[in-house]
Amino acid sequence: MNVTSLIGISYGMTFLAYIPFTLIFLVTQWYGVKLYVLTDPEDCKRIQKRVSSWATHTTDNDKGYGYSIGYWYFVNIQITDNDYGDKYSVWMIATEASYRSLLNGKTDGENKGTSLLIPNAFDKTDIIIHERVGSLTNPWFKHRTIKINTMEPRPAQAVIIEKIKEWHAVNGHTVVYLHGPPGTGKSVIGILLANVYKCAYCNTLKPWQPGDNFGSLYADADPTPQSPLVVVFDEFDGPLQQIHAGISPHPKVLIQIANKTGWNQLLDEIHIGIYPNVILVLTSNKSPEFINSLDPSYIREGRVDLTFEL
Repeated sequence: MNVTSLIGISYGMTFLAYIPFTLIFLVTQWYGVKLYVLTDPEDCKRIQKRVSSWATHTTDNDKGYGYSIGYWYFVNIQITDNDYGDKYSVWMIATEASYRSLLNGKTDGENKGTSLLIPNAFDKTDIIIHERVGSLTNPWFKHRTIKINTMEPRPAQAVIIEKIKEWHAVNGHTVVYLHGPPGTGKSVIGILLANVYKCAYCNTLKPWQPGDNFGSLYADADPTPQSPLVVVFDEFDGPLQQIHAGISPHPKVLIQIANKTGWNQLLDEIHIGIYPNVILVLTSNKSPEFINSLDPSYIREGRVDLTFEL
């Protein structure tokens, strides 16, 4: 091989080095394969949740990241931390169907592990507890599963649970207010409901505190019509009085519900379907008259769907 040929090869290699490899995806689109780049935290977390059991790396709270491969996708999830929490980025080579499936889940409400190579780790007889842990700037939800085979609802509880199920089957989102004296079993209605649906349950979210956000829990639980998310705000009248007075803002961390507007906005968003497949249970020893004495908008019809005395 002469010098001229070597120089030509050298220039050719240099030229090729300046051509972005991503140009190949201009061609692969003709065959239905695209390169997707995501930075929205909620979208990234949703994809992370679906590939978490089949990823090259695992965080200390059992969340997968790094590389994952499945049916017609190859994905990389990167997590970096800063003073304001985790920052997510995802790039994915996938068919459009696989991308939509990972991002949005199956439309028939089946197993959330939409395109994975291995099955979902959770048994359908389990209740999945989502426990809020972490710090103000980096909250996350620890998952654990429980089976409740011996707890049976009392007759009065069973009536309430059945009415909640009937409402939820028609509407797909439900806010329930339970009131009555202490010791009547209001607080366990939520876990009894979760046991009926074998679904996600959380009673540790406090969106009136810095860092807690209903949307983050919703994305983490990823509820479906067959497996809703049951959230309990126990003894909510106490926080509601703080909200009514106005909670001072945190210098660095957002408080989702700091005043009347924040409370009403969350319940309105549930009512109009921004958070489908949610059952929010509000419990209190205080009567509706007490709550209405603060402001009748807090539990008015359209924000609270069902009210029961127990």
